[in-house]
Amino acid sequence: ETANKYYKYNLKIQRLKGFCFFFLGDLENANVIFDEILKKFPNDVEAIFGLAQLQAFEGRISSAEKYYTQALTREASSKKALLSLALISLKLGKYEQADNFINQAIYYHHNTPEVYYYASYICVQKGDLSKAEEFIRTAVTLKPTYDKANALLAYILYCKGDYEEAVSICDYRISQNRNNSDAWYLKSCAVYQLGSVEQSIKSLE
Repeated sequence: ETANKYYKYNLKIQRLKGFCFFFLGDLENANVIFDEILKKFPNDVEAIFGLAQLQAFEGRISSAEKYYTQALTREASSKKALLSLALISLKLGKYEQADNFINQAIYYHHNTPEVYYYASYICVQKGDLSKAEEFIRTAVTLKPTYDKANALLAYILYCKGDYEEAVSICDYRISQNRNNSDAWYLKSCAVYQLGSVEQSIKSLE
């Protein structure tokens, strides 16, 4: 509000104000701000994203899809729009469309580990663990310390029955953060499957 007094017509400040309202839970005012921005700047992608997030947050998935599609028409290589549309398509059961969006994201952002993470996540939801493992290993190769990617890799390995490697990944995650409770939990499940009940209990403790 203070910045707004001095830079009343600054678009960046207006966007920031809208997102602040959104994260404060004041969805009505956030919606007003983004609508006002789009009246003056119909092609402002960030304001369109703001409205898309509002719709998604309120469970209006089809409306969110419409806004993300609008954003994509204005910025064809937008990572945020492509990933969001891939996840929305997955939720709506449009698997071929989800694959199309994730493949576009990989095409435009092939050096971005986050893209491969979501590609893997989508494959897991579809039950294709082999392809999921391929994608998530790429994410980890690009960024070895990417904890979310290592977590998903360990989960995939566990689901495939590769318990020893799953334990190894969990141990790596624990070495990075001793308080990583989900790593300890998955490790306990994996070592239990390997027959070490005592070690499993120790991990749970």
